[in-house]
Amino acid sequence: MGGRREFVKMPDSVFVVPPVFDDSYYGSVIHEISEMQIMNMGNYAHGNQPIQHMIYLYNYAGQPWKTQYWAREVMNGLYQPTPDGYCGDEDNGQTSAW
Repeated sequence: MGGRREFVKMPDSVFVVPPVFDDSYYGSVIHEISEMQIMNMGNYAHGNQPIQHMIYLYNYAGQPWKTQYWAREVMNGLYQPTPDGYCGDEDNGQTSAW
């Protein structure tokens, strides 16, 4: 992928692009999309579990401060000690395990 500096450009770009989406498949905006819009984290959709590992790739690329920053943003914005305190779908404990 061109080395660590080049690699980091891709996850950086995910957080700064507008939350672009295509709702034609569902016919309306689903909750993962609305969470992206509310959190203002670009195209990072934490409620869609397959992307949850992405923040930790900054550690792999030698920039752990970005992992720390984005992990804190996610925890502060998307997890609350309330009955509806998890974002996205709580499938088999994936979200709560994060």
